[in-house]
Amino acid sequence: MVKMKRMKYRLITAIYSIIILIITSTPANHIPRIQILHFDKFVHFSIYFVFGFLLLMAVIEQWSPGGFAGIFISLLIGTTFGAIDEFHQFWIVSRVPSFGDFFADLGGLIVGILLMFFMILYRYVRVKL
Repeated sequence: MVKMKRMKYRLITAIYSIIILIITSTPANHIPRIQILHFDKFVHFSIYFVFGFLLLMAVIEQWSPGGFAGIFISLLIGTTFGAIDEFHQFWIVSRVPSFGDFFADLGGLIVGILLMFFMILYRYVRVKL
């Protein structure tokens, strides 16, 4: 049962990462501009928040917070993916890679992973009591 749930989350995470790549491969002049201060950082944070949430669910070995390996692996995969995603924008017309975007990605990733971890921990502790 747990293995099936993990496979489901791995599939959802893979699809979500493909969607991220499709969006970030779209030339900037094809995306509507919203003139709100730092709105693009909020979008980066939000996208990677969900990605972090999904990554932890895809790699965690069991529903119990058995170890911190899931957090580490999720951070490693998400950070690498975010860095590659920003770097590949060198080759996209009217796109520019940005350290600010990368750090917004990283912030969302960390918050998403930690929130999911604490939700699992809470569920585990609650069940044990």
